[in-house]
Amino acid sequence: MNWEQHAQSALQLLASAETPSSQEIISLIKSVNPTSLMLSQSDRERAYDLKSRLQSALLENYGACFTLTPHPISQEIVLIKHLFLPSVDACHADLRRLSLEALDAVSSPQLPAAAPSGPRAKTRTSPSGGVIDTKTALARADQRLGSYEYAEAEEILADIRIKDRKEIPDLVKAARMLSGDMGLFGPAIELLACQPRQFLKEKAVRELLACTYYRNGDLAEARAIFDSMHPEEVGKEALYDWAGLAFKDGNHSCALHLLNLADRCEGSVTAFITLRADIEAAMLAEVRPLLQRAVVAMEVGDVASAESLANLALQQCPKFREAGELLARIENMKLRSRLDSLWGDLEQARDSVERLRVLAQLLEKDKGNREKISALIATEKERQKSDQTRSLVEELHGRLNRADWPECFEILRSLSGGKGLSPDLERVYSLSPYFTVLHRNERLDRLSHREAKVRWLEFVKVMEDLDAGSRDGCFRIVDDLKESFEKYAAFDVAYRELQYYEQGKVREEIRRLLGREESCYADAVRAFGRIRNMMNILPSGERAGYCREMADRLDRLKPVVGVEIPIPQYREALLLGIGEKAAWLRERIGDNAVVAEIEAEVQALFRIDAHPLTLVLSEELPLDLAGEKGALTVMGSNTRQVLLRENAETIILIDFARMSAMKFHSILFRELELCDSLPDSDSFLFIDRGSEDLMIRSRLSDTDSRFTAMFPAFETFTLHANDEILGAFMSSTKDCEYYLFVSDRFELRAAKCIKLGLDQNSRITKSRSEYISSVERIGSNPDGFLLGTSYGEAFFNHNLAYQRCLTDDEAQVMATNAVDGRIYMSLTDAVCAYDQKMRFQEKLGEHFCNRMLYRANIIGFAPQSGWVLVKDHDGRGYFRHINEGRRSKGFSLGRMIWTSTPSTWYYCEYGSGSDTLHLKIITPDLEADFEWYEMFPPDCYQPRDPD
Repeated sequence: MNWEQHAQSALQLLASAETPSSQEIISLIKSVNPTSLMLSQSDRERAYDLKSRLQSALLENYGACFTLTPHPISQEIVLIKHLFLPSVDACHADLRRLSLEALDAVSSPQLPAAAPSGPRAKTRTSPSGGVIDTKTALARADQRLGSYEYAEAEEILADIRIKDRKEIPDLVKAARMLSGDMGLFGPAIELLACQPRQFLKEKAVRELLACTYYRNGDLAEARAIFDSMHPEEVGKEALYDWAGLAFKDGNHSCALHLLNLADRCEGSVTAFITLRADIEAAMLAEVRPLLQRAVVAMEVGDVASAESLANLALQQCPKFREAGELLARIENMKLRSRLDSLWGDLEQARDSVERLRVLAQLLEKDKGNREKISALIATEKERQKSDQTRSLVEELHGRLNRADWPECFEILRSLSGGKGLSPDLERVYSLSPYFTVLHRNERLDRLSHREAKVRWLEFVKVMEDLDAGSRDGCFRIVDDLKESFEKYAAFDVAYRELQYYEQGKVREEIRRLLGREESCYADAVRAFGRIRNMMNILPSGERAGYCREMADRLDRLKPVVGVEIPIPQYREALLLGIGEKAAWLRERIGDNAVVAEIEAEVQALFRIDAHPLTLVLSEELPLDLAGEKGALTVMGSNTRQVLLRENAETIILIDFARMSAMKFHSILFRELELCDSLPDSDSFLFIDRGSEDLMIRSRLSDTDSRFTAMFPAFETFTLHANDEILGAFMSSTKDCEYYLFVSDRFELRAAKCIKLGLDQNSRITKSRSEYISSVERIGSNPDGFLLGTSYGEAFFNHNLAYQRCLTDDEAQVMATNAVDGRIYMSLTDAVCAYDQKMRFQEKLGEHFCNRMLYRANIIGFAPQSGWVLVKDHDGRGYFRHINEGRRSKGFSLGRMIWTSTPSTWYYCEYGSGSDTLHLKIITPDLEADFEWYEMFPPDCYQPRDPD
């Protein structure tokens, strides 16, 4: 908009009979101001004239809200500033150009050499001559009012001048006594306006001044103050006054809005009972012509115009019943027209998809024909299902001819998902012998879609290899698939054929091993151990015959005392921790000196120096969670013990069940990493991460501290050079039995789950085709394990038999309890407890933020209280509750220790080399110990619908 257009707008405003708002006048003053504009001399004179006229109009209508501030250079120039809003001004003005009415209306003009606008206020004094304070003046005025001495009360109140912001409530009370109790609005206005300027900017004073102006009939002054305020900041009584002012100005919608805001405020005001009815009546009268025009438009058939006018009338007056009824008639007409169009589209639809789409719209809109439409939808869906079935069967024939087995599986799964297709399934599954093992296979149906597909494709690959005459390596696969397909004839034939072939290979190898002449008893034991591992596939009678033959051979080769002394075997038995074998070999050796020498050598190697520590549990210990890393590093924990590393050769064990702490020292602790622990037997299993081979078992307690076994993992478990150890565990029922989970670091070979008994040379090996990312113990006595695989969370029992797989993307295992076997899972928002058979136990908590709980970053969970300790991406920890959306501020984990689930957290203070360990139990719900804040705004969380 250019200057000329602004000038025309200013002329129109000055010529208008209506009173414009103060904001509109100020905006035009700044727009026509020529100070910074490039104008001709004539336009500049014209601009200054318009500016002065606009400034005069502003002061004539809203002078009570403005003050004139003299210019420091010229006494003829003043700045027009808003009395209550210091940031609002109406530019500089020339006093000679302003009208007399404008100068008379301005509030307390600060003009140079100007005379006071009224008599000087009297100084309030007490009868004894002292100055009267505001509260004393209020008390005296109240006494005068009680005696009906209104003139004296008015005089006392009019003399009040406050000097401190704390006196504002007293000022407001005095003004209300004048306006409310005595009905003296003018003196109340004078009392408020003559106070020091800094107090006139206060909200309570401005609000009361605006209300008093309104009730005194000074609408322009009231309007100026109300326009400078926000409705949300104004009280109930002021909102009613503001609504009355807007109603008198003809702004009915604004008046109704202000009235609605006032009704939402607490309290009651009886003086405005009829105001709402008056506003609504005025609004009805204002919009009734719109309805009449809408009715005329309906009569001539212009429905669009009628709807637009009726909507406009209803928008301006929401309680206009006739407009709502007209809109309802129009909607019914449009609905009938739309329904006729949809029924026509249904007759013209070409395929089932289009017909179902139209029927869905009809079901939503045509309420009277719902039963008919529902029947049509059911018929159409059956027709669509039949067409889809026919199309899928045709596609299945094509995929079968091309041997596209993955797509064949997908098609068969799609067909089996239809409830009405069972009569056709027999014919479909008979198309190929490979398909028969999928028909009504309940065991396969319990698996995830991906795992079921992989297992079936493995079966197909074995069958194709058999047809091609290749049998090597196939029996291991079908033996793993036996659980899923053993009841089907096609699988049984292949299994028996491969079993017979594998038995032949085993018999040939056994005959080769038995045909060799062993040079010593130890070589025979090793050979016969290999035979025992191989002959599990043979019938029981045949196995018994081989066992008798091996026993006879061992009796013949059994060494005579003094001829062959099994010293290496005895040392090996001691290192492996096989006590029974070591005792038997000790008797065979017979030489006490040799035995003592070997035992002394092993004992020196297995020796662990133990030193007790004083454990002090103090509630007064100050928390330093922002400090640096402590002197101890957490190596691992179980439900009652925490293992800490002090230095390369020293570790500390805290047993919270016994409330004891021990320090252990051994050179073998270098580079050891904790793999597993059994708190009931105080047993710990370590692996040397430097070599990634040496495994060491120990017993650590306040009564027994020593290593109990040491062996190379790769040689003992017969691992491949490319194998990587994912997890190693001890058996909770047998001292010489171990579990090992390995994967090929290059993913060229299947992952393996191994259970090995060192004392009986027993071995169970399970190969897994899926990728294994993690392993953890979930139970003991009997043992149980949870594997993180590419298919989901897989559960295995103590015989490494696969139990079940959790594949739901919304279900996350967040913690496990190795004592009672409970599994704690987050399902979208809820955290629930399950047993190892995935049977629901209880719901522990629910909140939106539980979706961000993952086992990888949870380092402690207390189900009984609901607190979780989470490790953030920066390595710091924070607490949060599973029923709340707030979290603690991040803190250092360097001085914290904790037990496994169910967790207890402790703050630890320990100086290197000290004999005392100070602990304090950390209770997350103590507000004083942590700073808390909300993770997300409250409106982010919407509870799930229970339906």
